[in-house]
Amino acid sequence: MKNLLLLVVSMLVLSITAIASEIKVASEIVSYDEDIVDAKLVINGQLGRAWVEYDVREDDGEDYFYSEKRVKVEGLIYDKKTSQVVFLNGVEKIVCATTIVRPRRFFRGTVMNIHSTGSCSFEVRKERIAVDDGYTVTMKKVDSLYLIIK
Repeated sequence: MKNLLLLVVSMLVLSITAIASEIKVASEIVSYDEDIVDAKLVINGQLGRAWVEYDVREDDGEDYFYSEKRVKVEGLIYDKKTSQVVFLNGVEKIVCATTIVRPRRFFRGTVMNIHSTGSCSFEVRKERIAVDDGYTVTMKKVDSLYLIIK
C-alpha cells in the first residue's frame, strides 16, 4: 500500500513539473506602429532582486523610438548565494539564468553577465481585448508578454 501511494505521489509530482507554465508579465495596447520587441531578465545583485525589462518600439514614420518598462514578476528572485535567477512556483525551484561576475577590461569595477539556462523564455502574443470606457466597448490590439517556464 505504501509503495502504491508513493508511486501515485511521485507520478503527480512528475506530471506537475513536466507541464510548462506561462505567466503574463505585461500587456501594452498598441497601434499599428507600436510593438513589444525585446524582453530580458535583469537583477540587482546587492538587493537580491530580479525583474523583467521590455522595450516598446514606436514608429512615427521616420524614426523608431524605444521606451523601456520594468515589471516585477511574483516568484522571480535572484539568489545571491548561488548566483542564479530562479523562479519559485511553490512546488519547485526553476533556474532561469546564472550570473558571472568578471572584471572590466579598461575601467575599474566589475560587470555582471546574465546567461540563460533555457528553462525560461519570453513570448510576445498579439491579442485583441475589449476595452470599456464607460460609454462604448471597443476592440483594441494588445501585445502581451509571457514568461514561459519549461
